Amino acid sequence: MTAYGRVWTWGRADSGQCGHELTDDFEVSDRATPAPVFGLEVAVTRIACSATHTSAIGSNMCMYSWGSGPAMGLATRGCQPFPKAVRVGSFNCAGLQVFAIACGWELTCALAI
Repeated sequence: MTAYGRVWTWGRADSGQCGHELTDDFEVSDRATPAPVFGLEVAVTRIACSATHTSAIGSNMCMYSWGSGPAMGLATRGCQPFPKAVRVGSFNCAGLQVFAIACGWELTCALAI
């Protein structure tokens, strides 16, 4: 994470956990060099990651996640990866702001008030 809240990732990305776009053959590819997370349009204040997904809190106090859909609690696309950041709307729909996050194997925890 940069001083301006931009997130750059690299490494294994078979679940979309690096947040990089799909390749031309619709595969999520590993990346040896850092690249910005695709779809993350807001500055990030906190970030957490696991082996299969990544979550972040934006400067707007909203939560964003990318990677394995089931691990993020977003089973709407089955087992397909989310290779770009998506806003986790369940907190914001309830009028809550996210202050802390943690990622583990197949789970994400958030402290929202």
